[in-house]
Amino acid sequence: MKTTNSKMSPNIRFLGPFLALVIITLSFPAQGQTLQEELRRLVAEHPRLKAEDNNVKAAKEGVRRAFANFLPEAGVTGNVGPERVDKPERRKIGLEPTELTRQKITFSLTQDLFTG
Repeated sequence: MKTTNSKMSPNIRFLGPFLALVIITLSFPAQGQTLQEELRRLVAEHPRLKAEDNNVKAAKEGVRRAFANFLPEAGVTGNVGPERVDKPERRKIGLEPTELTRQKITFSLTQDLFTG
């Protein structure tokens, strides 16, 4: 009598994979989580909730940027370097060109009074 896989009873055909699944399941320790822990994890890791959280953060950033347009702006610029002054009046009376060190600092404060 010859038996083939196609003539095996359905119960025997699924016994091997079932036993493998049971062994794999029992080899890992059980990790019981409370409902609150599982809900916290789901809220923290759910992709749609993450996307909506990022949308809220972007909206808050947009409000902050829009409000920044109404704040005053302060600025400081400066430069330092050699400067040679050679004026025709000085040459006329026989003086050499003047070598100076240029030092300039500019402070500015700007406030929009009207945006229209």
